[in-house]
Amino acid sequence: CVPGAVHDGHDHVVQAVRAGAVAVLAQRTLPDPGVPVAVVASVRRAMPRLAAAHLGHPSRSLDLVGVTGTNGKTTTTYLVEGILEEGGISCGRISSVSYRVGHCETVAERTTPESPQLQRLMREMVAEGCGACVMEVSSHALELHRVDAIRFDAALFTNLTRDHLDFHGDMSRYFAAKCQLFQMLADTAPAIINIDDDYGRQLATTVARPVTYAMDRSADITPERIDFSLDGIELD
Repeated sequence: CVPGAVHDGHDHVVQAVRAGAVAVLAQRTLPDPGVPVAVVASVRRAMPRLAAAHLGHPSRSLDLVGVTGTNGKTTTTYLVEGILEEGGISCGRISSVSYRVGHCETVAERTTPESPQLQRLMREMVAEGCGACVMEVSSHALELHRVDAIRFDAALFTNLTRDHLDFHGDMSRYFAAKCQLFQMLADTAPAIINIDDDYGRQLATTVARPVTYAMDRSADITPERIDFSLDGIELD
């Protein structure tokens, strides 16, 4: 029973049970629906943990890369996917364009799916023999706990510009939402960060293992030569 911006799942329990629901997760007491009811403080916080446990914690069986930022997330997921595939590692992809599991690709419903669908996608990747997954991680997904209970092996920050302020309220809260992805990393996990971006420079000072990149500043990774043409971008 997820309380949404417009509708509240608690109001649709009877219909859900009639449609085949075998249990209810709620955050307030309900009239007996005839199936087991678990009442928790926050459905959004409990849901990803239940989904992960139910599906055997699939993220633990994948090398999982999370990509966040305002611009460039989708391009970056395709690039990382291509690098891993070229290296002989079958890689699933979850992006705002599509979700790819093995050779099957479906149109994306949202940038980062809700936690039960997200956990199911990763379980399907493991079943299809994927060794890795690269995923766009939106600020909405972080704020709404969709990626809780997931183990990320690396995270990448592209940039932060004015966007989604109708949801977050201001830039500081928007940035704080993005930072949650990096707070989920183990100390040994790399955090790949664009330090040409002001917010990226702030972020790089807070993570245990920063790997920085930039075009205009001294960083761990910088291009020595970069050529733009109608055929694409070439760089060393």
